[in-house]
Order: sequence, then C-alpha cells, then structure tokens
Amino acid sequence: AVLLVDDAHGFGTLGTAGRGTLEHFGLWERANRGLEPTGLTVLVTGTLSKALGGFGGILPGSTALLRAVQRANAAHAGASALPAPVAAAGARALQVLGAAPQLRSALQHNAHYVRQGLRGLGLPVDDLPTPVVGFTWRDAAAMRGLHRALLQAGSFVPYLDDYAGVGPDGAMRVAVCATHTTVQIDRLLTRLTASLRG
Repeated sequence: AVLLVDDAHGFGTLGTAGRGTLEHFGLWERANRGLEPTGLTVLVTGTLSKALGGFGGILPGSTALLRAVQRANAAHAGASALPAPVAAAGARALQVLGAAPQLRSALQHNAHYVRQGLRGLGLPVDDLPTPVVGFTWRDAAAMRGLHRALLQAGSFVPYLDDYAGVGPDGAMRVAVCATHTTVQIDRLLTRLTASLRG
C-alpha cells in the first residue's frame, strides 16, 4: 500500500527543520524511504511555491527512490526540466530554509497570532499550526461582500467559493508570512472588525 501525502502547506513551515507535517508529528523517518514491496510506503511531496517563493513540486528522497518513481510514472518520460534559473532559485531557497530557523519561528508566531485575533472576533478558525487560515462567515454573499470591503480598506483577504472541507458557501483565507509584523496583523484585524460590523 502507498500513502501519498501532499504537504504543500506544511513543507517549509512545519517541523524543526521545515520538512513539514510528518516531521512536525515525529513521523519523518517513515517518509520517502523507498518503495516497499510489502507493507506501507509513505511518500511525501511538497512545493517550492508556497513557503519558499519558488516554483515546482518536489519529492525529497534517495536516488534509488526517485528513479523508482520515475520508472513508474509515464508522464515523467516526456516532461521537461525546470529552467536553470528557476532550479537555482529553488536550491537557494532550500539553503535559506536550512540556515534560517528564525524565519520558521516568526512564521509560527504570526500564524498563532492571527488565529487568536480571528477567534477574538468570534470567527470559526481551525487549530492548525500552518500559516494559511480559512474561516467562514454567514454565507457566500456575505463573504464576497467582506472580501470587497477589506480590499477597499487595503487588505487582501480572498474569498474562495470552493474551499476544501467547509461546505457549499466557500471560505475566506488569510495567509501570513514570517516578515509580517504584529502592527500589520493588527491593522488587518482592525479592518476586519470594522467590515464585520458594517
């Protein structure tokens, strides 16, 4: 059996080394060890586009694992490699990830801070440690209006009509960065307070 974990939001943000969700929960040693002929194979993929600001998906693993996946994947045979500058930017972003754990700490602080603020406004917010926070408010029309009001006030909080796991009305989505300041997050929360009342 194969368990494939798409860790797009966890990679670079969770775990002591930024390896993602499995590292966060102490399961990294089970990931990407190889294809098990019997038993459970755990494969974890990530993306360079979210936490690292790059481009392209990744499957970290040994050369043997990567070759086995390539052989089993017909789509890979005709695929083109990333352009060299894009690959170099991704490699550099990975170096920064390893060398600057304070960025992950700042990101975790900001994710916690914005969640506390949203909860303080009475909004239903999950208790995940990731920097992407979804919430619902009333119905789809109300959230569209909230999106427009926040945009007019200077804060971009997108409304997504198809947001996984929240039902037919969609959700609003806040994404914080390591470089956001508490002043900036407080400004968002102030604008959100005014828009919710208006």
